[in-house]
Parts: sequence; C-alpha cells; structure tokens
Amino acid sequence: MNIIVIGRRGQRPYRLDITLKQAGWAAMMAMGSLFLGAISLGYWLGESQGGSESDTLATIAALKESIDQQKAQLAEKEQQHQQALDALARELGRLQARSVRMDELALRLADVADFDLKDLNREWSQTPGTGSGPVESARPLAMDEFQQYVLQLSHRLERQEEQLSLLSTRMQGQLRDARFVPQGRPVQSGWLSSLYGKRVDPITGKTARHGGLDFSGHMGTPVQAVADGVVVWSGPRYGYGNLVEIDHGNGYITRYAHNRRNLVEVGERVQRGQSIAEMGKSGRATGPHVHFEILFNNRRLNPRPFLG
Repeated sequence: MNIIVIGRRGQRPYRLDITLKQAGWAAMMAMGSLFLGAISLGYWLGESQGGSESDTLATIAALKESIDQQKAQLAEKEQQHQQALDALARELGRLQARSVRMDELALRLADVADFDLKDLNREWSQTPGTGSGPVESARPLAMDEFQQYVLQLSHRLERQEEQLSLLSTRMQGQLRDARFVPQGRPVQSGWLSSLYGKRVDPITGKTARHGGLDFSGHMGTPVQAVADGVVVWSGPRYGYGNLVEIDHGNGYITRYAHNRRNLVEVGERVQRGQSIAEMGKSGRATGPHVHFEILFNNRRLNPRPFLG
C-alpha cells in the first residue's frame, strides 16, 4: 500500500510504503486506544455520580437525626407540661378542700354569732368590679409564673383557714364558757321588787343588808337557771325556805330561794333557761317571789349587772 503525504506549499510530497500487515496493526492500536478512553471516561462518570449519591445520603441521615432530636425535645416538653398540669390539678384539689373547710367554718361562726349568711352570699355571688389604668405593655403569662400565683393563693387561703379555725375555736370556747357565767333574769314574767344592798327589812322593819334581788310574781311562776351548772343544794334552808343552789364550776354560784316547789335534785346538771323551781313564799317571805343571789368565790355580788 502506497500513501502519498503532501506537505506545505513549495515542499515536495513524499510517499509511504505500508504493507497490509502493518495497516492491520495500526488499526488494532487505534481501536485499543478508543476502548481504553471509553473505560476511563466511564470510570470517571461513575465516580462522579457515586460521590453525589453519598453526599445526598449523608444529608438525609443528618436531617433524620435532627428530626429525631426535635421529636425527643418535643416529647420532653410535653412531659414537662403534663407534669406541671398534674401539679396544678393536685393544687386545685387542695384549694377545693380548703374552700369547703372555709365554708364550714363560716357557717359555724355565723351560727355562733347568730348571723344570717344569705345577704353575704348574695354579695359574693356577684362578680367583683376590678380594673386598671392604661396598659403600657402586656405579655402572656408563663407556666412557671402561673404556678407561682396559684402557690401564693394556696398559702393565703391556708393562712385564712388557720385564722378562721382559731377564731371559731376561740368563739366557741368563749360561748361555752359564757354559758357557765350567770346572765339574765331568773323569771320570764314578774317584776323587780327589792334591790341589792342596804334596805329596810320588810319583816323586822330594821335596816339590813339584802344579799340579792327579789322578783315578785304569781304563785307557781317558773324559776329558771341563769347559767349551766350542777345542783349542789335542793331543799329547805334556814331563812331561804326551799332553796336551789347551782355551782357553775368557774367560781360562780347562784341561789334561788322561797320556792313553792323545787324541780331539780342535788347532782343534776342543768342548762341556762331550764325550769328548776316554782315561785312561792316559803321561809322569810311576805308574798310570792324569788330571792336571787350570785356569789363569786364565796363572795356575794350585786346581780343587777348580770341581768343583761
């Protein structure tokens, strides 16, 4: 095979003599070079594509990890809010219990003070008027602040409950003690006929000291105890006629004399307002009446201030 190669202008062309065998080897070398180039290009493209997929998978894994972390944080927040809500629910239960207790104490105090709560309850049923000036800034109340306000309210109600309980106990104690202190008249009907102190004795006509008050009335008028106590005398006594004497256990003793008939016996417990005798004129008496005496630590007192 003859190949003529033409050079530049002015140059002389030259000729290559190539045999058929040599042409075959040249073609095979060219095809090998193309094959190697194709393999190299495919390898490069594969490496390039494989790197992008790795980066994408890494990005997806990072996003998944971030989402898992956010889910965990959200679950923790939900648990914290649930715990706070449970704490508020328990505190609400305690507040409700204190409210019931305070209502009971209010009823007890009203009963002791003989006070009707209807008008007060009517006022409490109305929404109290509140307000403020212009609001310069405002923000939502945080959960921890709300819990703090509830805790402060709980402590305030606890103090008020203790105060009401102490007041109720004190008032009931005073009321109980007051029932053993002489108060009131020994008769519901009748009239005061003789005072305490010096007077002209109606029987002897001489000046003498009168140790009590006399209440005149109709024969058989009920005579009542003026305080709670225990009967320590019930029967005749010189000068007093039929006498009832009551010990009130706090230094006070009361006497009810000149009775027609005694209605109680020694050792019997009596209450204020209970009928203990019937008015009469036994002993040194000019007519139906009750002689009423008050003693404190065995010393006679003027009963007038105790009448109320």
